[in-house]
Amino acid sequence: MSKNQTKFVLLLDYTGGTLIKIQLTDEELKEAEKYEDFEDFLHTLEDKYEFRLRDCEWMSVNEITEREYGM
Repeated sequence: MSKNQTKFVLLLDYTGGTLIKIQLTDEELKEAEKYEDFEDFLHTLEDKYEFRLRDCEWMSVNEITEREYGM
């Protein structure tokens, strides 16, 4: 993954049906660069953002667009 393509992390916590959207801070982006595996970096965010990566599917993106149906 190119580091400049990641500004947001989206996690789908399937234990509670929760969508977690995280906009990474500049500090977090710099910290992420220290990790060869981005998923290892995500583990460091678990306590701060109150999720367990093992209970989530995730993706990282540069921009977020949303669509909702039947809400």
